[in-house]
Amino acid sequence: MAESERFASLKGGRHCWAVAAIHGEAERLKLLHGALAERVQPGDNLIYLGNMIGRGGAIRDTVAELLAFRRDFLSMPGVFPMDLVYLRGSQEEMWQKLLQIHLALNPREVLEWMFAHGVGATLAAYGGEPSRSMQAAREGATSLNRW
Repeated sequence: MAESERFASLKGGRHCWAVAAIHGEAERLKLLHGALAERVQPGDNLIYLGNMIGRGGAIRDTVAELLAFRRDFLSMPGVFPMDLVYLRGSQEEMWQKLLQIHLALNPREVLEWMFAHGVGATLAAYGGEPSRSMQAAREGATSLNRW
């Protein structure tokens, strides 16, 4: 990824709204979005500070809510895609690394650490089984790659 694609400059907006860690709490996010919808205006910036997934029990609903609010925000006249930013937190970083777990030097240790820090909730939300990942890690890189 080119350096210019990894970093963006926010334009000087009216307000800069920052949403802290959500951790898969879809109902709380819906309440926040309801309050935010009444206040956000064209020219504002909206930034999600990472850790949107993980730990909570409603990961898929959280992602759906994020996308629905994005659609609503971007449909406002005078709002542009660059006005909305999703930063990657530790939960999103773990999810990204989970997709590359077959390349890890010590995948079982990495998986154990990830599960201890909340990636299991995201994995389960999308039909994965932590026990199956550990079994694949014991079997080796080929099994992990298929997993």
